[in-house]
Amino acid sequence: MKFHVRTLAVALMAMVFTVSGRASDNEDMPARNKFTNIGFSYSKLKQEGMPELKSDIGVNFTKGTTYFLHKPIAHRLRFGIDAVWTDINYSNYKVTYIDPQYPEYPEKTTMHEVEVGLQVGPSVNFNIHRNSELHAYFRYAPSFSGFYNGDEFQAGFGNFFVGGASVSWKCIGAGIEARFGSSKYKKYLSFGDLGYGDDDTSMDDEQDQKSTSDKVKTKFSGCRAYVTFRF
Repeated sequence: MKFHVRTLAVALMAMVFTVSGRASDNEDMPARNKFTNIGFSYSKLKQEGMPELKSDIGVNFTKGTTYFLHKPIAHRLRFGIDAVWTDINYSNYKVTYIDPQYPEYPEKTTMHEVEVGLQVGPSVNFNIHRNSELHAYFRYAPSFSGFYNGDEFQAGFGNFFVGGASVSWKCIGAGIEARFGSSKYKKYLSFGDLGYGDDDTSMDDEQDQKSTSDKVKTKFSGCRAYVTFRF
């Protein structure tokens, strides 16, 4: 699903400037350190030997905790470390293959890609108001990444990074983040290679075994918009 980053950024800024009221200057404002995010993602995929692909549908789910490193500065500002224990991201890509010999018969397929991982990194938390917070962060997100392209399943370790911000009012808010990284996929299962009783398959098996050992580097970039629940 595509969405406009600029529109979401303007919405976040509007939330900041529309909150009103303030607490006593001598009182530390409370901060909620546990969060659960649910949202939509948009990503671009570039794999060796393939054109760049843009996701058609994407969703994400993250759940984590902020560990504050000190007492609030000026009763409002806190620095901390974010630890995300669950980070799940799913995207699919609509692809059309055109055979140069038969362009009138294009083949359409859907590619599925999922990452499951963790996140850790520094963050800044600022109380705009006693009941509202601005949370900004940058995290490293190592992940298991799987890719199914219609004929085979590939998997590998992914190095990802996320950086963004959210604004919340009491226990609910909204946020946006950039996400980028890369993964090297190795083929683990090819559904086209399941046997059909042919005897002369030794050469094909040897070629398949060789191609299976090769890893395909894939680069990702994109963004995610989400609703956040803070406790």
